[in-house]
Amino acid sequence: MRKCRGCGSLVDENCNFCPKCGYELVCRICGYKLEENFNFCPSCGELRSFASVDFIDHGYFIELKNPVGNIMMIQKEVKGAMNFNDALACCSDGWRIPTIDDLKTIYKIKDVCGIEQNRCVCWSTSAVSDELRNHVWCLDFNYGIVGYSDKEGEHYFYLVKERNNGSKRS
Repeated sequence: MRKCRGCGSLVDENCNFCPKCGYELVCRICGYKLEENFNFCPSCGELRSFASVDFIDHGYFIELKNPVGNIMMIQKEVKGAMNFNDALACCSDGWRIPTIDDLKTIYKIKDVCGIEQNRCVCWSTSAVSDELRNHVWCLDFNYGIVGYSDKEGEHYFYLVKERNNGSKRS
Protein backbone atom coordinates (compact mmCIF):
# COMPACT_ATOMS: atom_id res chain seq x y z
CA MET A 1 0.00 0.00 0.00
CA ARG A 2 1.07 3.58 -0.61
CA LYS A 3 -0.34 6.96 0.37
CA CYS A 4 -2.18 9.00 -2.29
CA ARG A 5 -0.80 12.54 -2.51
CA GLY A 6 -4.17 13.80 -3.72
CA CYS A 7 -6.34 12.76 -0.76
CA GLY A 8 -4.11 10.85 1.69
CA SER A 9 -5.90 7.50 1.27
CA LEU A 10 -3.95 4.26 1.27
CA VAL A 11 -3.92 2.78 -2.24
CA ASP A 12 -2.90 -0.67 -3.47
CA GLU A 13 0.57 -0.72 -5.10
CA ASN A 14 -0.95 -2.09 -8.34
CA CYS A 15 -3.40 0.82 -8.85
CA ASN A 16 -2.69 3.37 -11.58
CA PHE A 17 -5.07 5.96 -10.09
CA CYS A 18 -6.43 6.57 -6.60
CA PRO A 19 -9.94 5.06 -6.50
CA LYS A 20 -11.10 7.78 -4.10
CA CYS A 21 -9.91 11.02 -5.75
CA GLY A 22 -8.56 9.93 -9.18
CA TYR A 23 -4.99 11.12 -8.55
CA GLU A 24 -2.53 9.66 -11.08
CA LEU A 25 -0.08 7.18 -9.51
CA VAL A 26 1.44 5.82 -12.75
CA CYS A 27 2.25 7.94 -15.82
CA ARG A 28 -0.58 7.54 -18.34
CA ILE A 29 1.89 7.97 -21.24
CA CYS A 30 4.76 5.59 -20.43
CA GLY A 31 3.60 3.65 -17.34
CA TYR A 32 6.39 4.89 -15.04
CA LYS A 33 5.51 4.56 -11.34
CA LEU A 34 5.32 8.13 -10.03
CA GLU A 35 6.69 8.97 -6.60
CA GLU A 36 4.59 11.06 -4.22
CA ASN A 37 6.53 14.30 -4.79
CA PHE A 38 6.73 14.06 -8.62
CA ASN A 39 4.73 16.60 -10.65
CA PHE A 40 6.35 15.40 -13.89
CA CYS A 41 7.20 11.89 -15.07
CA PRO A 42 11.00 11.51 -14.92
CA SER A 43 10.85 8.99 -17.77
CA CYS A 44 8.89 10.87 -20.46
CA GLY A 45 8.48 14.38 -18.97
CA GLU A 46 4.66 14.33 -19.05
CA LEU A 47 2.90 16.54 -16.49
CA ARG A 48 1.09 14.43 -13.90
CA SER A 49 -2.69 14.45 -14.29
CA PHE A 50 -4.38 16.25 -11.40
CA ALA A 51 -7.78 15.08 -10.23
CA SER A 52 -7.30 17.23 -7.15
CA VAL A 53 -4.83 19.97 -6.41
CA ASP A 54 -4.26 21.26 -2.89
CA PHE A 55 -4.52 25.05 -3.00
CA ILE A 56 -5.51 28.11 -1.00
CA ASP A 57 -8.07 30.43 -2.60
CA HIS A 58 -7.04 34.05 -1.93
CA GLY A 59 -9.92 35.55 -3.91
CA TYR A 60 -8.32 36.88 -7.09
CA PHE A 61 -5.52 34.29 -7.14
CA ILE A 62 -4.83 30.76 -5.94
CA GLU A 63 -1.72 29.56 -4.14
CA LEU A 64 -0.69 25.98 -4.81
CA LYS A 65 0.36 24.25 -1.58
CA ASN A 66 2.62 21.98 -3.63
CA PRO A 67 3.98 24.00 -6.57
CA VAL A 68 3.47 22.48 -10.01
CA GLY A 69 6.59 22.98 -12.09
CA ASN A 70 7.71 26.52 -11.20
CA ILE A 71 4.20 27.81 -10.55
CA MET A 72 3.29 28.77 -6.98
CA MET A 73 0.44 31.23 -7.61
CA ILE A 74 -1.99 31.78 -10.49
CA GLN A 75 -4.37 34.70 -10.96
CA LYS A 76 -7.83 33.15 -11.33
CA GLU A 77 -9.21 35.55 -13.91
CA VAL A 78 -7.78 35.89 -17.37
CA LYS A 79 -6.73 39.44 -18.25
CA GLY A 80 -8.32 41.34 -21.16
CA ALA A 81 -7.10 41.16 -24.74
CA MET A 82 -4.08 43.32 -25.55
CA ASN A 83 -0.86 43.12 -27.50
CA PHE A 84 2.17 41.38 -26.00
CA ASN A 85 4.09 44.49 -24.89
CA ASP A 86 1.02 45.96 -23.15
CA ALA A 87 0.51 42.62 -21.41
CA LEU A 88 4.14 42.67 -20.20
CA ALA A 89 3.53 46.14 -18.75
CA CYS A 90 0.85 44.64 -16.45
CA CYS A 91 3.46 42.51 -14.64
CA SER A 92 4.61 43.74 -11.22
CA ASP A 93 5.42 42.53 -7.69
CA GLY A 94 6.81 39.21 -8.95
CA TRP A 95 3.82 38.41 -11.23
CA ARG A 96 4.77 37.44 -14.77
CA ILE A 97 3.27 36.13 -17.99
CA PRO A 98 3.62 32.33 -18.04
CA THR A 99 5.91 30.33 -20.31
CA ILE A 100 4.23 27.93 -22.74
CA ASP A 101 4.94 25.05 -20.32
CA ASP A 102 3.28 27.06 -17.52
CA LEU A 103 0.22 27.60 -19.74
CA LYS A 104 0.00 23.87 -20.43
CA THR A 105 0.04 23.29 -16.66
CA ILE A 106 -2.69 25.87 -16.06
CA TYR A 107 -4.79 24.24 -18.78
CA LYS A 108 -4.45 20.83 -17.11
CA ILE A 109 -5.31 21.99 -13.57
CA LYS A 110 -7.87 24.70 -14.37
CA ASP A 111 -10.91 22.51 -13.69
CA VAL A 112 -9.85 21.52 -10.18
CA CYS A 113 -8.56 24.92 -9.01
CA GLY A 114 -11.41 27.25 -9.86
CA ILE A 115 -9.41 29.07 -12.53
CA GLU A 116 -11.69 31.09 -14.81
CA GLN A 117 -12.96 29.01 -17.71
CA ASN A 118 -12.53 31.74 -20.32
CA ARG A 119 -12.40 30.19 -23.78
CA CYS A 120 -9.60 32.22 -25.31
CA VAL A 121 -6.09 32.23 -26.69
CA CYS A 122 -3.46 33.24 -24.09
CA TRP A 123 0.05 34.70 -24.41
CA SER A 124 3.20 33.00 -23.19
CA THR A 125 6.70 34.47 -22.94
CA SER A 126 8.23 31.57 -24.88
CA ALA A 127 9.80 32.69 -28.16
CA VAL A 128 9.07 30.61 -31.25
CA SER A 129 12.55 30.79 -32.79
CA ASP A 130 15.38 33.16 -33.64
CA GLU A 131 13.94 33.61 -37.13
CA LEU A 132 10.51 34.54 -35.72
CA ARG A 133 11.69 36.90 -32.97
CA ASN A 134 8.46 38.89 -33.04
CA HIS A 135 6.34 35.77 -32.39
CA VAL A 136 5.58 33.90 -29.16
CA TRP A 137 3.82 30.64 -28.38
CA CYS A 138 0.17 30.85 -27.32
CA LEU A 139 -2.31 28.30 -25.97
CA ASP A 140 -5.93 28.07 -27.09
CA PHE A 141 -8.00 27.38 -23.95
CA ASN A 142 -10.92 26.15 -26.09
CA TYR A 143 -9.07 23.04 -27.24
CA GLY A 144 -5.70 22.95 -25.46
CA ILE A 145 -3.91 23.58 -28.76
CA VAL A 146 -0.53 25.34 -28.92
CA GLY A 147 0.09 27.83 -31.71
CA TYR A 148 2.02 31.06 -32.16
CA SER A 149 1.19 34.67 -32.82
CA ASP A 150 2.82 37.93 -33.78
CA LYS A 151 3.36 40.09 -30.68
CA GLU A 152 1.24 42.87 -32.23
CA GLY A 153 -1.88 40.67 -32.18
CA GLU A 154 -4.26 40.87 -29.22
CA HIS A 155 -4.72 37.93 -26.88
CA TYR A 156 -5.68 37.34 -23.27
CA PHE A 157 -3.25 36.33 -20.55
CA TYR A 158 -2.90 34.92 -17.05
CA LEU A 159 -0.29 36.03 -14.54
CA VAL A 160 1.71 33.62 -12.38
CA LYS A 161 4.29 33.77 -9.58
CA GLU A 162 7.14 31.32 -9.19
CA ARG A 163 7.87 29.38 -6.04
CA ASN A 164 11.36 30.85 -5.72
CA ASN A 165 10.45 34.53 -5.96
CA GLY A 166 10.81 35.09 -2.21
CA SER A 167 7.09 35.63 -1.58
CA LYS A 168 5.80 34.63 1.84
CA ARG A 169 3.13 32.01 2.20
CA SER A 170 0.13 32.70 4.39
